[in-house]
Amino acid sequence: MRKKLWNHAVWGWTMFILVACMPDSYGQESYGFSPSSKAQLWTSSTDSLVNGFAGGLNNPQLFTLDINGDGGTDLVIFDREGSRWIPFERVNGRWKYRPLWAHHFPAVSNWVVFADYSCDGLPDLFCSVVNGVGAYEASRVNGFLHYTWALPGTYLFSTYASGTSPINLLVSSTDVPAIRDVDGDGMVDILTFGQQASAVEFHRNMSNCGLTFERVDACWGDFLENNLTNAITIDACTGSMTDPMAEGGLHSGSTLLAMDLSGNGLLDILLGDVSFASAVAGYNVGTPAVANIESQDSPWPSSHLPVNLP
Repeated sequence: MRKKLWNHAVWGWTMFILVACMPDSYGQESYGFSPSSKAQLWTSSTDSLVNGFAGGLNNPQLFTLDINGDGGTDLVIFDREGSRWIPFERVNGRWKYRPLWAHHFPAVSNWVVFADYSCDGLPDLFCSVVNGVGAYEASRVNGFLHYTWALPGTYLFSTYASGTSPINLLVSSTDVPAIRDVDGDGMVDILTFGQQASAVEFHRNMSNCGLTFERVDACWGDFLENNLTNAITIDACTGSMTDPMAEGGLHSGSTLLAMDLSGNGLLDILLGDVSFASAVAGYNVGTPAVANIESQDSPWPSSHLPVNLP
């Protein structure tokens, strides 16, 4: 009797497994999944959202570049909240979310800046690493941008004083540096708040299409960030920083944008700070080699609707 029950049990389990694994009558699996871009998100007014599944933006950094190599200008957003890459393609005059393009960009955090340091016409990527700056070199694979770690170690180095060994180029994870050609020699340089917490350091690129940096100015533009008000202190540091490795105070998050705001061919500075909702602009009247910020506009732009990001 026990042997008969055992045989029935084995037979029952065998049939269950066979039935569970059998395809349906059409020879296909009973269900499956595949990627689709046809899903739509509608508002209460029955208006469809073109990029409804792209997600919201909390702390976005926006860049335009050709992601897929078709010669057009695409948009990529890096949101430091969640460390998300959010790419878009320009289609028929509108931005179209391309989620599958996100894997062409490396996993990074805090801040990113695109700048062509290698002189090949492609946007290389600078990013935040612990206590410093990381760098990826851009190439193209099957038309799309591809990024490869460009440094021999963990972070970018800079020589802070003549006769000393290079050390990591300090950029706080809460800041965003300005990375571009600062002195007009065609090489990518770096402006950042460093050891002197209220002063902007100028790290000049000493190599030809490479990543060899030297701090040539501990107080670029001869101004200091004011920690009490959203303004800058002009003519504040000429001759005041004799020790190039002096320790400064703690520095809260600040963003730097270097561009010609006044139209005189020199790089001005646009400064945002986490402590204030507005921005301040400093205007350069020096030379490409020696910047001199001599006037400011705060809150910027005072002649129009000022920036207000509470």
